[in-house]
Amino acid sequence: MSKITKPQPTSACVPGWNGTILIDCENNNGWSVEVSSGSSGTIISVPGFIGNAIQLNWNIGTGDWVQAKYTFPQPIDLSQQDIFGLSLKGSTSDLKNVD
Repeated sequence: MSKITKPQPTSACVPGWNGTILIDCENNNGWSVEVSSGSSGTIISVPGFIGNAIQLNWNIGTGDWVQAKYTFPQPIDLSQQDIFGLSLKGSTSDLKNVD
């Protein structure tokens, strides 16, 4: 049985967020791409707002969906947390470009 880890508070959050960083996205370790038949996707590490960021590149093609999945090295306890945030960035020049 895996040990459950409690997230530790940090002050290095992106401006606008307060709390605990669960995934720092400095590299693509732990990330994978899942796709429907006819779709494809890749995850790469790119320069981010602070340090690096994870970028999902996708092509729906003839499929229906593409998703990025992060697998924690061990389970984490979120029972005392009240919000979960995710920062996304898109591109106005390419309507399907969301970082």
